[in-house]
Amino acid sequence: STSLADGCFNNEIWSEVLRLEPQPACLQLPVTITARPSSLTADGKRQLVAREQAWAEFSRQGFETWWMEDDEALLAILQRHAEASSSGSGQQQLSLAQLRCLLGNAGLGVHGVREVHVRYMILRGLNKLIAAEVLPFTDLQQLRAAKHTRLLLSCRHLLLPDLRDAGFREALERTSS
Repeated sequence: STSLADGCFNNEIWSEVLRLEPQPACLQLPVTITARPSSLTADGKRQLVAREQAWAEFSRQGFETWWMEDDEALLAILQRHAEASSSGSGQQQLSLAQLRCLLGNAGLGVHGVREVHVRYMILRGLNKLIAAEVLPFTDLQQLRAAKHTRLLLSCRHLLLPDLRDAGFREALERTSS
C-alpha cells in the first residue's frame, strides 16, 4: 500500500476520496498560502485616507453628540412637515436644501443643518430596515412577546412619522385579521 507521503494514490485511497466522506487525518494534505500584497500607489493611498476621513466626518455628524431629545426634536419637525404637506411628500426623502428650509440656517440645537441631514439619512436607513425586515414579522398586539419587537419598542423614538403612521397601521391590519 502506498501512502500519501510517497506522493502516490493507490486504488484504496482513490475510492475513499471519491466517496466524498470525511477523510482521516492521515489523508488530509496541509495547505499553505502566502499572500504578498503589493504596496498602494500614491493615488490608492490618497483614496484610502479620503475614505477614512469621510467616515470619521460622517460618524461625527451623524452619531456623536446626538441625544434622544435631539432625535425627538428632529422627528417633531418631520411630523409637522408631513402633516403640512398635502401631497404626502413626508414619505419622500428630504434633501439638504429642503431641511435647510424647514430648519433655517440655525440648524437644530447644537447641530448644524448638514449634521441634521446626516442624522436624518441615518434614521431613514434604519426605518427602511425596520419596515422591510422587522415589521413584516411583528405581531403588534403582542409587542413584548419576542426579542425583536422588544428591540423595536426600545428604539421607537427613532421611527420616522411615515413608518410610525402608515407602517404600523399596515402591520396592525395584517396581524389583527
